[in-house]
Amino acid sequence: MSTDKARIILNQLKSENLTSWAQAFDNLTCFTHPSNLQERIKSLGKLITEEFEKSSPEEKERLIKFLTWLTIALDGCYELRLNLQNRNRHGSSILTDAELKPIVQELLALLEEFESKDKELVIDVLRSEKSRLTNIMSTRGTSLFAAKAQSADTTSSRNWISYWSEFGRSSNLRKYRERVDGLIGVDYGLGVFESRIFWGANLVMMNPTLARLALAEDDELQAMKGEFAQRYAHQYPKERLVREATKIAGLKARLALRAVFLLTGKGKISFQVNPRTYNQPHKLEEDIRSLYQEFNQEALEYDSGLFLDEVLTLEEIKQKKGQTHVFFKVDGSSRNVYGEIEEVMLKQVRKGKIDLTQDDTGGVMERVMSDGMNCNVTVAGFVTDGLWAFFCQIRGHCKARKKAHPRQTISHSIITKMGGRVEASLRWTALQKLATALKEKNNLEADTVLKADHTKNGTLEDPGLRKLAREAGFILPEEITRADYEKHERKLFPQDTAICSIAEAISKRSHRIIGDLKKHCILGEQGVQEWETGDLQASMRPPYAGRFAHVEELTGMYAQGHFPDIALAIEQWKDFNPDPGNINKPVDQKKIAQLYSSIIGEEFAKAYEVSDELKEILTFFGVYKEEYGNRGIKIDELYQHPFSQQTLFGEVLDRIPQTDEEKDQIKKGFIGDFNLLYDELVAI
Repeated sequence: MSTDKARIILNQLKSENLTSWAQAFDNLTCFTHPSNLQERIKSLGKLITEEFEKSSPEEKERLIKFLTWLTIALDGCYELRLNLQNRNRHGSSILTDAELKPIVQELLALLEEFESKDKELVIDVLRSEKSRLTNIMSTRGTSLFAAKAQSADTTSSRNWISYWSEFGRSSNLRKYRERVDGLIGVDYGLGVFESRIFWGANLVMMNPTLARLALAEDDELQAMKGEFAQRYAHQYPKERLVREATKIAGLKARLALRAVFLLTGKGKISFQVNPRTYNQPHKLEEDIRSLYQEFNQEALEYDSGLFLDEVLTLEEIKQKKGQTHVFFKVDGSSRNVYGEIEEVMLKQVRKGKIDLTQDDTGGVMERVMSDGMNCNVTVAGFVTDGLWAFFCQIRGHCKARKKAHPRQTISHSIITKMGGRVEASLRWTALQKLATALKEKNNLEADTVLKADHTKNGTLEDPGLRKLAREAGFILPEEITRADYEKHERKLFPQDTAICSIAEAISKRSHRIIGDLKKHCILGEQGVQEWETGDLQASMRPPYAGRFAHVEELTGMYAQGHFPDIALAIEQWKDFNPDPGNINKPVDQKKIAQLYSSIIGEEFAKAYEVSDELKEILTFFGVYKEEYGNRGIKIDELYQHPFSQQTLFGEVLDRIPQTDEEKDQIKKGFIGDFNLLYDELVAI
């Protein structure tokens, strides 16, 4: 039996496509029972040795790459927790580190045998892997893997494996993963396979921007993009062409987390649905349903090449085989996504009876989720949009359970809070108000203020900028005491340390409210589970002023997503202390007081407080507190908010594009990257 399955794995490895290689890897690390691993690797090693010399150069490279990453994964990395050292699944049958050691040595010996016969071949593979890792995020900054790969030793397979195995055992992100029972995400389409091996990444976020980067930075995906464009660039309409190219961009991520989903129910891939559909709800829904069918078929084909029955129960196979792990990312600034959620919830509250399966909001998110599709709704990071998204998602899940589709998996949906972006948006507002005040005083520096980078932490701390704020008639908080804040209401020019606490404050409030709601008996009686929808902190920012609040202070949220450069910053942070209780720690009230008294006090209140409608709903559930206020932004205002516009369009516009022709002119933001990807495809 081991020989038969070893032969299957070898055939998968010799195939030219990415999918087969990923199946071979998953079959050994994830779908081989621990008791069978040693014999299967011995059989596979024998087959590889017998056929190596007559294999093509390309086949040899794939085999060397496979053996290298397999050895790293078995040498103490987090990958072992998925299956081979999963005590919950295998009990006393797991493989200990001591039992794995001779297997690792056997693989190292096999690699060194090939190295002795053709050292140049092995070294070329290692150098190629180093180059691939170095390219991740090369067009936008420095990623964790690029930085680590710079120091990796490619002079021998043993040195290369030792280097990466040690990193996998000691990384800060692994410490985070081991302390937190949540989702840890990669906000990128590349480096997902490695992140899964090293620290158990089980979530990927994708959007048009990240799709373009993945296609530009990975040679294999770039080749697939080129071949696809040559065949279809002048056959497919624009939206289908970009959609298919975006699927190519996310292929490696989907392959990397498929086994994670099958084994744990996590391993989710967020796929950005066409961002141009913000005023086309029917098109948005049509796209989601079509993609759902396509990704289910892709999952079925992949799963059919795995040894599922060796590790999974029959019930798990019945439920998950062919069920996609992709969930659909939609823009939460559009009324179409929510429908009339506030009217439906208020109607039931006023009747004194909540039934999450009754009434129809008309929102796209609720409709598609009621048929088993999961969503990742991207919200600005305000309290109100996050809560409306929560009610939409749990209504969708409850309706799906009521329908009881035989193959439906109620899994994870997510509310992605773009904390760094809402901070950038309020920083932008502060700069706009400063420029306006300077213009009123005929100060020629107003235009200089408007050129300041509102996306960068620390921008408002520039001494020249603070001097201009004083000249404009504003008060600097650092020059007065907290007791005097209220004397200067709406006159304080905020410090960047206060701005950089906004995401933390909003996220902690949202998390507390959602947590309180999930514990309520009304929702519990209707089957709402703690895991089925939750808040994700994304759009994270680097450490600033001695703090890394976006990561450390929000440990304990449902999920976190890290860009590769933020992952690097986490690894370099010597005092990193991810405590799951951090999410429940109080926020700095002095900074909150400063923000309320600042020139952006009104805008901050819109972000930090609940709305009148939510106040009534939360009061019904008994979770409302006076500190939650009632000045939160309304659903209908989200569409016009600077955050929403800058995310979609890359700038704040005087008029939101309504026609396809108008949307085609956008070259920045998510829609801009959608259009630019199209331009790149037709240029090929």
